[in-house]
Amino acid sequence: MGGRPGAESGAAETSGATAARLAAVLTAFRPGEETLGISELARRTGMPKSSTHRLVGHLVDQGLLDAGERGRLRLSLRLFEIGQLAVQQRGLVDAARPHLADLREATRNTAHLAVLDGDEVVYLDILRGPDAPTLRPGSAGGSPRTRRRWARRSSRSPRRPLWTVY
Repeated sequence: MGGRPGAESGAAETSGATAARLAAVLTAFRPGEETLGISELARRTGMPKSSTHRLVGHLVDQGLLDAGERGRLRLSLRLFEIGQLAVQQRGLVDAARPHLADLREATRNTAHLAVLDGDEVVYLDILRGPDAPTLRPGSAGGSPRTRRRWARRSSRSPRRPLWTVY
């Protein structure tokens, strides 16, 4: 209570601005891009390179970005795990799993559960069919890095559940 007047609201405004800038860095990545450098992140977010570098350091320290060769940055698997929590909390995968299993059994093919998000498809679950080919290590579904690619989005439009059988 003994602080200067308005100090609490000033701190809240600063926290909100910092959160917005951190979100801008994370959302600067686009589908199909493996890595970005500090200069490109600064350009996309409209922030100075020094601020971008500082924020990126915090995101790397927290495990939300991975620093690769020559300082190139990529979204981390930790973000993928957080995203999976969002899907699980909505219960969509749990609710759809029995129907997906029925579809797989009826067709003997792999069944995919996906949702449309704007003009992109986000795959939430895949149940391999009994006649599906065996995957070698490192192929689709064989490693966490590949699973992250699987969670990336490909092209479609408006958000609604989508059932696809391959």
